[in-house]
Amino acid sequence: MIKSKHNVIMIHGYMGSEDNHWFPYIKEELEKLGVDVFTPSMPKEHLLEKWIDSANEWKDKINENTILIGHSLGCPALLHIIKNLEKPVFGTVLVAGFGKSFDDDREEAQECFGFVRDIPWKKVRKKMGTVKVVSSTNDSEIPTDISIHLSTMLQTSIHFIENAGHFCSGDGYKEFPKLLEYLKTQIYLTYDEFTKLDARVGFIQKVEPVDGADKLLRFEIDFGEGESRQIVSGIREFFPDYESLVGKKALYVLNLEPREIKGITSYGMLMAVDGVDGNPVFLVPESSVTNGSSVR
Repeated sequence: MIKSKHNVIMIHGYMGSEDNHWFPYIKEELEKLGVDVFTPSMPKEHLLEKWIDSANEWKDKINENTILIGHSLGCPALLHIIKNLEKPVFGTVLVAGFGKSFDDDREEAQECFGFVRDIPWKKVRKKMGTVKVVSSTNDSEIPTDISIHLSTMLQTSIHFIENAGHFCSGDGYKEFPKLLEYLKTQIYLTYDEFTKLDARVGFIQKVEPVDGADKLLRFEIDFGEGESRQIVSGIREFFPDYESLVGKKALYVLNLEPREIKGITSYGMLMAVDGVDGNPVFLVPESSVTNGSSVR
């Protein structure tokens, strides 16, 4: 089986385990697709410090291709885990989560409210990648306004599912097909999506450094369109002799939304792969091709 570059880590909630609810279903289905899935057993003591210490034992499994999933108490726990990461993850899914305390005098609720103290929302949001907040229209544990507060603080929309309760096995959630389908859209590119990609070969006419940016180079690229396109790429540190790039051909993606970088608008992206030494290597056609030739 071909392994996916993505991996998934799921954090259970209060009194939960890696064998509860829809966790085994998601794990089994994703592993069929070549995705590594890790479902740690979090401490029985519902103390944030204990959960953070536990996460530190496996945090090396988290990287830029990781999708993190939290359920119930696992959601605020994930926010604290994410705040300590050095780099952003690929994506985060929060199911039946909460980010602040609410009116509930139960002892177990009071234990859980310790997990929502001092969440640095802006810092955390920058490291979460693509975020999806999922809630139920009849959650017996988390009030609707608390779910909405969580999505608001994370500057994302909220996806409500009808009559899903707290997304537990007792609510009929031993399986979670809607979550599985969402994860597939994050892991895989559909054929129709791929056909939208406008990738073409371009000829480098000019290269110059961007003032005030140690990592950026500004390219003028000929795609056979009659005038060159401006593209900014963060590869300057790998090409101190950047003028030697003039006259080379490489592959670019052109139908990305124009992006302003250091006051310069970039109209595409240079494609490269990591060489054996870790430095970027341009994707160059084996034979002579016309400037602007499309990938097909």
